[in-house]
Amino acid sequence: MVVGVALEYFVLNYGETQFHLVATGILLGAVVLFLPDGVLTGVQQVVHRFTRREATSIREMTAEELRTQQERKESVGDDRG
Repeated sequence: MVVGVALEYFVLNYGETQFHLVATGILLGAVVLFLPDGVLTGVQQVVHRFTRREATSIREMTAEELRTQQERKESVGDDRG
């Protein structure tokens, strides 16, 4: 649907010259390179990225929290041994 609309736009702006085919080819190449899952999925990801309020990191702990946790484990191990 997006490519069809773009093709019509290019034909209206550039006429029946070869340039509208070149512009359509560039559009298709850009979609394949940058949006391999499709245009609608890409738009959905962008909207989701800007509307989500929680942290976007995959980490559940910060590096400092992880260090503290490891130090606690080491100190417990030292007490036992």
